Amino acid sequence: MSKEREEELKCGVHDCKQQRDTLLDFFQFHDKLADMVVELMLSQLDPVNDNESKHLISALHLVTKLGEMPSFGDAGARSGYLRRRFAHRSSCVAAMLLHQAVEPRPALTKR
Repeated sequence: MSKEREEELKCGVHDCKQQRDTLLDFFQFHDKLADMVVELMLSQLDPVNDNESKHLISALHLVTKLGEMPSFGDAGARSGYLRRRFAHRSSCVAAMLLHQAVEPRPALTKR
């Protein structure tokens, strides 16, 4: 699990200890699965272009200041973005679905 996720959970984003433990368990499972999914997807996509990926990610950080979305036209940049951001982005959706306020509970909590 990333330090970023651990800090989010420590900072009171999820108040209930049981909810925190459920999320920690899920994130450990999720990180392993996300790594496998990313590897599979990248094997089917254009090779990662690290330089273009860095430019794309930097431009995405500036989008709120500039008010303009950067181009996702470079396939290698998209592959790099996927490699770098897929796990975090997909974990946000999972955390929302696992939140104690969501009813009925999704099947994601069953193993």
